[in-house]
Amino acid sequence: MERTRNEIMLDIWETYSRLSPENLSCDGELPRSAINKRRKSLETCLRTLKIELKEDVSEYDSLQWWLAEGMKQYGFFRPIMEVI
Repeated sequence: MERTRNEIMLDIWETYSRLSPENLSCDGELPRSAINKRRKSLETCLRTLKIELKEDVSEYDSLQWWLAEGMKQYGFFRPIMEVI
């Protein structure tokens, strides 16, 4: 079953959010090795999502989508997806 553009864009936006320094390092609590492992996993996830969407989406583009479409459809808060 194919996912909608909005479903994929939501996952892209959430993945970029998880790549922020504060989220990636758990506010500086994680050791560098754990941060690197999380970054690699999230970047792989992001590449996969972009392939699924068939579009190269920047962090800025994902934020613009969130402000224009995401909050209307999903509300301000939504549980973050689980990323391996």
